[in-house]
Formats: sequence, structure tokens, C-alpha cells
Amino acid sequence: AEDKAAIVSAYTNAVAAGDFETAAVVVGEAAGLIHAIQPAGEIVAQLMRETEACLANPPGLAG
Repeated sequence: AEDKAAIVSAYTNAVAAGDFETAAVVVGEAAGLIHAIQPAGEIVAQLMRETEACLANPPGLAG
């Protein structure tokens, strides 16, 4: 069995070389929910618009 330092070194070298056969990238279930790549500023602005819309008419409090 290889020691931990050798494994970490091999992984680090593979990442640096872009060798993702060796350095596998594991993602969770949420990866399927990503439909676009947006700048962070656009995401925050969208969240603000959606939040303001929800606060303007909260469910259960409408007259």
C-alpha cells in the first residue's frame, strides 16, 4: 500500500497537469440543477429581484 504522502502528491500532480482520469472530480446531485454559468453579480441581482418580489406579496398574508 502506498503511503498517504505519495497518494496526495500523485493527486496534486494530476490536478496540476489536468489529468482528471487520475484526479477524479466528484460532484453531487445538485450538479444536475445547474443550467447556466453566470457571473456572481448577476446571480446576486437575480436573488435580490426574486426576494423583493416575494416580500412584496408574502404567501398567506395577501388580503
